[in-house]
Amino acid sequence: MVENPHRICVGLLSGHRRLLSINRAHCSCVRCTALFVPSGFPRMASPARKFHAVWAATGGSPVTAGGPYPGRALWLTAIRRYLLAAAAGNLVWETAQMPLYTLWHTASARAIAGAVLHCSVADLIIAATGLIGALALTGSAKWPDQRRAPVTAAVVVGSVCYTIYSEYVNTVMKQSWAYTGWMPTLPWFGTGLSPLAQWLIIPAASLAWAGRTTCNDSPKMHQHV
Repeated sequence: MVENPHRICVGLLSGHRRLLSINRAHCSCVRCTALFVPSGFPRMASPARKFHAVWAATGGSPVTAGGPYPGRALWLTAIRRYLLAAAAGNLVWETAQMPLYTLWHTASARAIAGAVLHCSVADLIIAATGLIGALALTGSAKWPDQRRAPVTAAVVVGSVCYTIYSEYVNTVMKQSWAYTGWMPTLPWFGTGLSPLAQWLIIPAASLAWAGRTTCNDSPKMHQHV
């Protein structure tokens, strides 16, 4: 038997049976195997045959742990879409909730625009960090096809916890910003309900959109398996 199933080319050299190993990506050498290997000689191991079958069926496309993915990986596309949706959603939310902060009534338009931009960039960093942590703790190699709900729950829980901490530090301890009387707050913690709702809704909605639009292509990608 071939000792290493990941080496898939067998041939004859100088009249004696030898193993000639090349990278499994060269499918043409697998075809050569059928020409030069005698009928009594052991054939390729099963994993190598499976690899060749998948490679040939997908036209030489990359293969991941979840199967063939022609041209791209689902998880990478889902992350990009999530970050895009989170960036847009947080920018709109930060702009809409600005009248609930005293800065809206005391600062210039330029200062308000700078605050919105600053907060939106910080929100994007938080969103990216939260997703990385959630994937590391609860994700899998086949996300977003699998483990989508645990990842979403971890992102939302982590984001909400950080929001409660950040709002308390900046409104109570450092007093970096303040709410107006129109801002409803969370009892005991004093966290504004608007930023709290922001991190309940936007991460979940962004992940739902990113996972749904990505996984809509999944049947096409797996049709050759």
